[in-house]
Amino acid sequence: MDYENPKIPEGINVSTTHPLKDFALLVTGVATLFLMVMLCLYLAADYLSPYIPFSAEKKVAGLVLEQYTDTEALSQRDQVIEDYLNEKVQLIAKTQNFPEHMDLTVHYLPNSTVNAFATIGGHLMIHRGLLEKVPNENALIMVLAHEVAHIKHRDPIRALGRGIMLATTMAFFTNASSSGSVHSIFSQAGLLTSLSFGREQERDADREALDSLQALYGHTAGAEDLFTIFMKELGNEPPEWLSSHPLTKDRIEAAREYAEQQSEPMATKPLPEEISDILKNG
Repeated sequence: MDYENPKIPEGINVSTTHPLKDFALLVTGVATLFLMVMLCLYLAADYLSPYIPFSAEKKVAGLVLEQYTDTEALSQRDQVIEDYLNEKVQLIAKTQNFPEHMDLTVHYLPNSTVNAFATIGGHLMIHRGLLEKVPNENALIMVLAHEVAHIKHRDPIRALGRGIMLATTMAFFTNASSSGSVHSIFSQAGLLTSLSFGREQERDADREALDSLQALYGHTAGAEDLFTIFMKELGNEPPEWLSSHPLTKDRIEAAREYAEQQSEPMATKPLPEEISDILKNG
């Protein structure tokens, strides 16, 4: 038997693919898998969060509230405004058939920010800056009713669920320390709570707020006034596909279409003299 020693072809153990290409494919695969897992967790949080009992939601509300409410007590004059706002919110709740097992609390924030928003546990925040700009009580009721509708629809807890998922992921990848990490997660998630209501959620809240105006005054005068304020504050808005909110001009148009269905005279009601005096004179 003859033995032969054939010549081994060159490059037989060398890949023809550049190693950086293999690395890029590996990174892309891992990133795709990570994003798919993130999306699944995000959707699961959005779907399951409304099933959290409202009593449990209230227990964790303090971790979010401390970001917005001052530890110092309101002045006597500011307390008058907060009491007035809470009184109006209770009237609004009746027009919306607000669930009896849920409650509402308005917090008046005496600063120049032009904003109002709802957060978990039935809490509404409204800043002095916005109150100073509302031209009548009807516009004020519109903004309060909008936030009440968000709470009724459990939009804040859905936003918080999504926020906790995102904040937990960020904490994991930034190697957050265990001490204070829970507080940090809730703090980050709380900020997302006030920012992440979707367009459909906003449209539904607008519609219910218009229904509340109609129920309380017999018409929806004041709604357009509120949206005009926001349009002036926002200036040039981004395209709708870049925004989580419907465009303000579209919200104004929706309010006008609603108003066209009404036959009652549309006259707005001024804010109570005591409230106006506090806002003007501090």
